[in-house]
Amino acid sequence: MKPNPLVITIMRIILGIILFVFGLHHFFGFLPLPTPPEAALEFMKTLKETGFMWYLIGAVEVLAGILLIIGRFLGLGLAIFAPVAVGILLHHLILDPAGGIAGYIVFILEVILVYVYFDIFKPLLQSLDKQPEEENQ
Repeated sequence: MKPNPLVITIMRIILGIILFVFGLHHFFGFLPLPTPPEAALEFMKTLKETGFMWYLIGAVEVLAGILLIIGRFLGLGLAIFAPVAVGILLHHLILDPAGGIAGYIVFILEVILVYVYFDIFKPLLQSLDKQPEEENQ
């Protein structure tokens, strides 16, 4: 069964908007979010205290969100967000299961879009028969 292109586009844009908004929140803290359980709060506090990790995650989310919204370089957007998506899923599964509905939705959208656009990733999963310097000789 072939996925409906309109549905996929809507899912891509929704994920892009979520990433863009939550990524900006890492920098500006403008979203009123519920207080997570103590373990989740400590983890987020630790990420912020590193001085870079919280902002790196936010920058990746903003960049991936922009790429998904504009529909260019989808493979790059999905690839750079994939480790963050896994981190979000594990964060909610382990540290904040009750507050994870948005995180679960983001992870599911990421997986669906990677599946739909899997042809983009096929070259990354192929072994090279020759080394690059051998091709030029």
